[in-house]
Amino acid sequence: NAVPVPRHWAQKRAYLQGKRGVEKKPFQLPDFIAATGIEKIRSHVLEKEEEKKLKAKAREKMRPKMNRIDLDYQVLHDAFFKYQSKPKLTAHGDLYYEGKENE
Repeated sequence: NAVPVPRHWAQKRAYLQGKRGVEKKPFQLPDFIAATGIEKIRSHVLEKEEEKKLKAKAREKMRPKMNRIDLDYQVLHDAFFKYQSKPKLTAHGDLYYEGKENE
């Protein structure tokens, strides 16, 4: 019965301090969500929001309009309950080390 020891236990610098300057890649929607077309709908709504004047934005905060995004909820249901795929997970007992997510 042996327990694996993490590599960083004897290092002089603090744990995960080597990742400080590393740029994170931008978040990308999973394929099954991107297939619904939600990105296009959201970008269209955000463009309309940019065109509004300050007075209209303040009015919208005081009296918000609900259900502005026109979505087909059956498509969303299928995306999450039919086509959803599990993310890649580590196996039980695997140790985390710096840079493991970049492999």
